[in-house]
Amino acid sequence: MSTGKLEIEWKDTPDESVASVPLNTAGSVGSKLKNPTMTREIVTAPGACRCPHCQSIIYSRKAKLCGVCSLPIPEEMRFNVTDTNRVQTLLDIERRHHREWINKRLKQTLAVI
Repeated sequence: MSTGKLEIEWKDTPDESVASVPLNTAGSVGSKLKNPTMTREIVTAPGACRCPHCQSIIYSRKAKLCGVCSLPIPEEMRFNVTDTNRVQTLLDIERRHHREWINKRLKQTLAVI
C-alpha cells in the first residue's frame, strides 16, 4: 500500500474566521445554565493546525507534544487557560445533559416494567 500527502488550502475571508453557534438548552431536564448566552465559537487560524516540525495535523491543542514527531508544540498553537476552561465547561454541560437524558429514559423504561 502506498500513501500520498493531501494538501488542503482554506481561503477564508476575515469576517468568516469566527462563527458563533448558540448553545441549545431546550433539551435540558430541570437544569439551568449559569450563563444561558454562552456560545460555542469555531475559530479558524490558517496554518495553525499543523506541527511546525513535521507538518502533521495537530488533533489536540491541549497536548504539549506532537503526536507524530513527539517534539514540543509551540505555546501560541496550544489552548490557553481561557480556551481550556471554556472547552471543559462545554464538555461538563454536555455530559450532564447526556446523564439527564439517560436517567429520564431509564425511568420511563422502568415505569413500563
